[in-house]
Amino acid sequence: MKLKFLSLILLFNLTVAESFANESRRGELREQNRQRNTRNTGSGYNNPRREQGHNGRVQQRNGQRSGYPRNRITPEQFRRRNQQYRNSYGTPRYHNPINYTPINYRRYYHRPIPIVNIFNHRRAYSTPFQYYNQVNNTYRAALYMNWILYPATGVNGYTVVNNYPYYIYNGYRHRYSSFETCNYQLFDKNNHQVIQTFWNNNCANGYNFCANMRDNMNEQLWENRYECAETFRNRQFNFSTPTYEDRSAGCYNFDRLNGICYDEY
Repeated sequence: MKLKFLSLILLFNLTVAESFANESRRGELREQNRQRNTRNTGSGYNNPRREQGHNGRVQQRNGQRSGYPRNRITPEQFRRRNQQYRNSYGTPRYHNPINYTPINYRRYYHRPIPIVNIFNHRRAYSTPFQYYNQVNNTYRAALYMNWILYPATGVNGYTVVNNYPYYIYNGYRHRYSSFETCNYQLFDKNNHQVIQTFWNNNCANGYNFCANMRDNMNEQLWENRYECAETFRNRQFNFSTPTYEDRSAGCYNFDRLNGICYDEY
């Protein structure tokens, strides 16, 4: 009985000694961390992340940075993304439209629709700017650099959507009205160089001219390099400026009026 009592006392002393040793070790680690924080920040425990507390940790988990709402891109992220597109300039990887899916080239020849067979709709847009304004207010993601690339489903060819005529090509729809005005451009998707602009044509004729040139040039290279689309710029805009210098480069949801990028990141 006495021996058992002595064994319990010895076990208790060992447990207390081990506890003191662990506490001493934790104290040493706290001191090392304090010194490291002092070297890194020059302010001891005044760690900015620690001062943010619980809310700061939640923001970090959600991918936010202090001072920036979740749907705003930071200047550093804007710079890095812009630099990425500079590196891809002149290649098929250069700043593709949102949700863009590469399509393998197949020989294609545009088939114009006779004017008399185009759907006779009520006038919807008096000027090209009205159409741009409607897209900007309802589906801003369709605005790509200098052009309107509105996504569409269906095979290539003529179609009518909501009582308005369009021509679908490679996943995008283009206005094909017989009497409303469109400013179509043929441009190089690798560097956004404008090959030719068809100013102030009715939409059907402008698209026909552009699509015929596009198909001939794509066939020569055997790739979908050239694209037709309406531009929302005017004649005074300098299309020779590289598009990676545009403030909206690297931003899909860009507010041109206020100069703000609303991309999620």
